[in-house]
Amino acid sequence: MKIIKWILIALTLISSVIMLFVFPDTIPVHFDINGVVDRWGSKYEILILPAMAVVCMLMFKFFTKLYTDKALETTDDKEKAEILSNVKVINITVWIMSVLFFVMNIITLYTSYSQLYPDMNLPEFDVIQAVSIIMGIVFIVMGNYMPKTRRNSTIGFRFPWTLYNDTTWSKSNKFASYVMIIAGCITIIGAMFLKDAAASILMMAVLSISLILIMIYAYFVYRDERNKDNEGIDKG
Repeated sequence: MKIIKWILIALTLISSVIMLFVFPDTIPVHFDINGVVDRWGSKYEILILPAMAVVCMLMFKFFTKLYTDKALETTDDKEKAEILSNVKVINITVWIMSVLFFVMNIITLYTSYSQLYPDMNLPEFDVIQAVSIIMGIVFIVMGNYMPKTRRNSTIGFRFPWTLYNDTTWSKSNKFASYVMIIAGCITIIGAMFLKDAAASILMMAVLSISLILIMIYAYFVYRDERNKDNEGIDKG
């Protein structure tokens, strides 16, 4: 199964390389919030997304190996279980990212092609709507796996407050999971009814509000935990 992730990344790169032989030297490379082309550039810019995908996958592979080696070295069963739990979440994140990069690349290539060759009469495609739906799915998947992480410096909702102790981490990430799942559902449903800028604005607004709520909740959990620790010190 691991090879499938790399196959997706390879397809992301190969599809872009193939289109280098199809596209003219100058192509639409950026679209505004309404899905309208607002910048043209070199066709070689279509290699940026695949390059980012490769770098991202290598980075996650590094962290997976780092945590796996750490799990093998520790003799503490609890610590080993926590580390392996994080490795599992990293692997799920790699799956999400590989699919996301692949789909986003196809959307980008398709949109550029349809702009360059309007006579082909390709089906209309709302890029912003598609991106919003994809991001909504990502929010839901992320939310589903965040409670499975253990306190670490790599994955999860890592604010200074959530890293204070295991309780702040667990409670904050559990709350964050509910918020992200709800945010994903709202984003997907909204994108089905909204077009262009409206879908994009809704997605960004939902994400911003979600992050603010998570930070506020994490702070209150941190404050309660810190007060408990201070009370323990005073009694001691």
